[in-house]
Amino acid sequence: MNVSKKSIVCLYWLLAFCCSPIAMAEPQPIYAVGDLHADLSSAQKTFQMAGIVDQSGHWMLTDSIVVQTGDLTDRGPDGEPLLQWMRQLEAEATHFNSHFIILMGNHEAMNLQGDWRYVSKADVVSFGGLEPRKQAFSLAQKGEWATWLMEKQAVVQIDGTIFVHGGVSKAYARPAETLSKEVQMALLGLGPREVLGEMGPLWYRGYWLQSEAEACKESAYVLAQLGAKRLVMGHTTQRDGRVHSRCNNTLF
Repeated sequence: MNVSKKSIVCLYWLLAFCCSPIAMAEPQPIYAVGDLHADLSSAQKTFQMAGIVDQSGHWMLTDSIVVQTGDLTDRGPDGEPLLQWMRQLEAEATHFNSHFIILMGNHEAMNLQGDWRYVSKADVVSFGGLEPRKQAFSLAQKGEWATWLMEKQAVVQIDGTIFVHGGVSKAYARPAETLSKEVQMALLGLGPREVLGEMGPLWYRGYWLQSEAEACKESAYVLAQLGAKRLVMGHTTQRDGRVHSRCNNTLF
């Protein structure tokens, strides 16, 4: 993937100032970065463009929150290196009074369920081979990346903004914590699997595929139920490489 106007890596800078989910004395700006799909080079260029990391790929942004809205894996060649870099940034952000929040995407959920249809050959090589990659994503074996990913929320609300990979549909208009727990339980085989489907928060595309009037009607209901002002989503490709908004800047 190429970081350009045609890039399918979504990058947004929310100009609203919000408080961190962890109590902070001062409001903090929030940045959100969408799907990275195992493309380390483009991911690093994107984070550099936003001023989140320096030229060597280390965290440099102070007093801020960055939300990565899921889909770190599949498609690209750099499966394990990109995950390692994400974990590095999680640790580094704290030294700059910042927070790096990584959400669960549908591709992470697919890997945790053994669905590898979008895994590239180079991705497998990056893990050292097929068996090491299988073990790394195995819930049953408590693999390294399975354990790390299961700590991630599917939905997070920071003040008036909901961050989610796909979207929160009317069918799942429930608090972020509730939805995240439902996703985790479903992945563990301990809850209904429907939440992992096309209407669930990891896959929903309705806000971008239906008419704007329909999207606005649905989002107004969902936002009212959640006590929020806007939804920020990745997942649905914007082929012009730009951030899109709908419904008077309540959908990004």
